[in-house]
Amino acid sequence: MKAHIGKNAYTMIVTADIDGNGILTITDLAKICLHYIDEETLKDEYFEAADLDGNGKITISDLAKIQLLLINN
Repeated sequence: MKAHIGKNAYTMIVTADIDGNGILTITDLAKICLHYIDEETLKDEYFEAADLDGNGKITISDLAKIQLLLINN
């Protein structure tokens, strides 16, 4: 998600919000699944949003955490 303040642009990263719309949805889970099976590549802030444990990799653990977040909402 981008915020513009004056002439400056800032990128805000919402953990698990992989599509950048500000909310966690099934689309976010689908995007991390596609990345995990090498069908889609997440980059930059989208990658960072998907790396829930902050280890620099997107793993099955990150995918499972997003799934649990969706179930518990």
